[in-house]
Amino acid sequence: MELVSQKMRKLAPELDPLRIGTGWKPEDLAKPQILIESTAGDSHPGSGHLSALVEEVRRGVREAGGHGARYFCTDICDGESQGTDGINYSLASREIIASMIEIHAGATPFDAGVYLASCDKGMPANLMGLMRADIPAVVVPGGTMKAGPEMLTLEQLGKYSAQYARGEIGPERLEWAKQNACPGCGACSFIGTASTMQIMAEALGLALPGSALMPADSPDLLAYARQAGRRAVEMAGRDAMRPSRIVTMESFENAIIVHAAISGSTNAILHLPAIALRGLVVFPNNVVHFEVGRTKSIAAIEAAMHNNSSVFLVAQREMDVEEPALRDLYGYGVIAEIKQVLRVSEDIVKVLVEGKTRARLLELDGEDKYLQATVRPVPVRGIAADKRTQVEALVRSLKDCFEEYLSYSPQISKDVVYNIVSSDNPLYLSEYMPANLLLKYEDKQVILNESTLLGRLEKLLTLLRQECQVLEIERDLDDKVNAQMDKGQREYYLREQMHIISEELGDSEDTRAEADTYREKIRALALDEESTEKLLKECDRLARMQGSSAESGVIRSYLDACLALPWHTATEDDLDQAHARKVLDREHYGLQKVKERILELLAVRKLNQDVKGQIICLVGPPGVGKTSIAHSIAECMNRKFARMSLGGVHDEAEIRGHRRTYIGAMPGKIIMALKRAKSSNPLFCLDEIDKMSSDYRGDPASALLEVLDPEQNKTFNDHYLDIDYDLSKVFFITTANSLHNIPAPLQDRMEIIELSSYLEVEKKHIARDFLLPRQIKEHGLKPGNISLPEETLTEVIRSYTREAGVRSLEREIGALCRKTAIKLVEEDNLDQCVTITPEDLETYLGVKKYRMDENEKSPKVGVVNGLAYTGVGGVLLNVETVIMPGKGNVATTGKIGEVMSESAKAALSYVRSRAAALGLKPDFHSEIDIHTHFPEGATPKDGPSAGTAITTSLVSALLGIPVRHDVAMTGEVTLRGRVLPIGGLREKLLAARAEMATVIIPRDNAKDLKEVPDEILQTLRIELVDHVDEVLPIALDAPEDAIWDKSDCPSLIESLRRHHEPAVTTAQ
Repeated sequence: MELVSQKMRKLAPELDPLRIGTGWKPEDLAKPQILIESTAGDSHPGSGHLSALVEEVRRGVREAGGHGARYFCTDICDGESQGTDGINYSLASREIIASMIEIHAGATPFDAGVYLASCDKGMPANLMGLMRADIPAVVVPGGTMKAGPEMLTLEQLGKYSAQYARGEIGPERLEWAKQNACPGCGACSFIGTASTMQIMAEALGLALPGSALMPADSPDLLAYARQAGRRAVEMAGRDAMRPSRIVTMESFENAIIVHAAISGSTNAILHLPAIALRGLVVFPNNVVHFEVGRTKSIAAIEAAMHNNSSVFLVAQREMDVEEPALRDLYGYGVIAEIKQVLRVSEDIVKVLVEGKTRARLLELDGEDKYLQATVRPVPVRGIAADKRTQVEALVRSLKDCFEEYLSYSPQISKDVVYNIVSSDNPLYLSEYMPANLLLKYEDKQVILNESTLLGRLEKLLTLLRQECQVLEIERDLDDKVNAQMDKGQREYYLREQMHIISEELGDSEDTRAEADTYREKIRALALDEESTEKLLKECDRLARMQGSSAESGVIRSYLDACLALPWHTATEDDLDQAHARKVLDREHYGLQKVKERILELLAVRKLNQDVKGQIICLVGPPGVGKTSIAHSIAECMNRKFARMSLGGVHDEAEIRGHRRTYIGAMPGKIIMALKRAKSSNPLFCLDEIDKMSSDYRGDPASALLEVLDPEQNKTFNDHYLDIDYDLSKVFFITTANSLHNIPAPLQDRMEIIELSSYLEVEKKHIARDFLLPRQIKEHGLKPGNISLPEETLTEVIRSYTREAGVRSLEREIGALCRKTAIKLVEEDNLDQCVTITPEDLETYLGVKKYRMDENEKSPKVGVVNGLAYTGVGGVLLNVETVIMPGKGNVATTGKIGEVMSESAKAALSYVRSRAAALGLKPDFHSEIDIHTHFPEGATPKDGPSAGTAITTSLVSALLGIPVRHDVAMTGEVTLRGRVLPIGGLREKLLAARAEMATVIIPRDNAKDLKEVPDEILQTLRIELVDHVDEVLPIALDAPEDAIWDKSDCPSLIESLRRHHEPAVTTAQ
């Protein structure tokens, strides 16, 4: 066998003289030539000792009759570059070293190679390089570093640094640790990437047995290096010893098992682009094609193709999840190779893949433009010797069951049948059968999840038997249906014969007479010329059709829908002010703004009958009576009431209807509601207008622009009707909990009326006059059966409800009525009166749900009572700040939004700018860490109005001065300390009324106090402020001179200027 190096000498005449000039002896040229590749160099301890090992390898090569050529490409240490830009070169160095090894081996062919490296970049780079070179190879791991005194290693240095930063040890101890952490050469002595890759080299069969992780200073390591040189000469020129022949799937599986056993570095785990599959499970060794439409999935394919890498395919648990997270995916999938990609359209890509290896999903990163999966290959465990007979029996049972399955599913391709019947390989059958049979994807995933071959076969056999049972039942049902169909076809044939006979006798169904009837009704409607013409055309089409045809039924449905609409039917408005006021006051307590607006509308309509339809939007928290007042308005105006709930509506067709080209098309809900109301001028309530959403089927909010615009809705065109309908006479009332989700163009078309939260006194009136009588009637009680004193109602409101409206209050009153009913029935005394006192409430309603005294009972440092406005009204918002030794870190927690987080930053900047006035050091922030927390961490919080509370809490914590526990505050703070106005003042003062004595608000909100009832203002002391400097003396429990430092301290600007004062010169 002629060695490749000797062939090269014949082809390149300059090779021999150049090598002699390099130091080769003439007799060396004919010997086997061995490449000795190493990362030796003074770059770090892992490479500093490799030169000695290189010489031992060379010595072993020489002893075996070969000649070794030393090639070097040293690696770098990312430990030396941590905290600097140098870390960015770390991974790049690995690729460059691998490429240089490929270049060294390819530029001048060698007969074999020996590769020496120690650390986390050099060792993987050498493994990559030797695989590319693909000449017989032996790896010599560089070993590990010995421990220092007290078993000190490099990984412990972080602990010493932290102890020094906390002041737990002195600089001498830290310096001792630095000088002794690396007492010699070798890789870091812990199971990191370096040690893991040394072990992997041996597990793959590329290093001599036992050579991984030898102590770097051990004489045995030198012996291993010498032996590797001799072994390389023995392997020279032998094709079977090339790495591509040694590193097989079996050796990879062996390395994976070893990696798992030693809990090796996660850097040995694969990081691949991932595709979440819907309704599809891919198995190893199977070729599958599927379509991809999601943006992230397409990006994952592109990334895999660009990097020439594999892709991880994993099924998701629920098919309707659009953005799957780790919890939405199954734990096992397949590493697959992309064979072909075909772009079907702009949004759809067709992919052909081949499953390669089963793998477990460890982590999933969805923040990038595609899913990035961290996976560990997990091969199926083989068969124990004592289980081989059992496996053989399972394979036979599988094939028998498959033959039964074929009798029910003859559509399976012949290739699939042949591959299953002709194979006896249990692993192949456990993957090929579920991949190609019509099983549910959940069942296929169960098989893929199974890690043992025996367990796989058992589960597959169970599933196949269940499928056979289901198919048998389906076949029986099909036989019954076919029998019924034969009967139906016979009846159809006879009816057709009867129809022909009837036509001959002149008794056939005449659609022309039916069309004439429709024409008379259409003309009687007296619609506009265009609409009349369109409807008459439909009548002409009907007259030309057979009465039994499907299309004639569609036309009848269309004409019936048009004729059923109230084109000219309208109710006469009742414009009596006294009647309207009586109805509104009878049904609702309070809500003066809404009542006044309705009375104004009636007065204007009485003076001008041609006024256009009004659109009013009632905005307020849940349970304040928005929908019920719409009922009352319809009653007082003597109008029919129609209602449409918009919550969750995301299809434009629900507003405009479906076009008649679709099967089962019908008008939109606007037209359907008018049809049910049987009036062209009803009061139409569009409930929950802020809960609409949009998707690919259209934007219903945009469709409502036409409905709610008096200039457009007189010619509203429903897609189903396809003729104009006048909505200008309709009185539209919309309801919403918030304006934030309503598009601005839609808001512009409506008159906004805000409904505030109910006061406690209002809730008591509503409970006494409305809720209690209604619940008594619903529960079959008499008015005299239950008595709720004033203090009982107050306790129910305070301790069992916390809401802006009265829904929960009505539920609690209903619970009291139910308990009363039980008592009446059990005591068999249906006429007695049950009086419920506050002390009885825990018996009837359980323990109190809320406490009025949840806040602090005494001043506390850093604890401030803020005020917030939420969807259920005003609430007290606690703000807590603590300081601790640190390095200037600032943390804000409590599920706060971006705006509130920025308010916290602005507060800190203001305090820093006022450090001198507060008696703080200019650099106080650099010595401490600050943590501001907003309790009730599960509740989202956002908005700028907590600025004063955050600033006060921060100053209190820094000065150590407690904050008064009976003071609450609200207001946005600027960097200069100005206090800006806020919204929701009425609700916030209502929340503060129960427990606070003083409330600090922005001075610009003084005008809003007119909207606040007197009973709230009488119980609170309102402090109006323009600046945070005014807030602190009121809120902090200390005299003013304890807060402000009156000493003559230079400002920051003055201190800056002192360093740049111009020199003063005097004239001579």
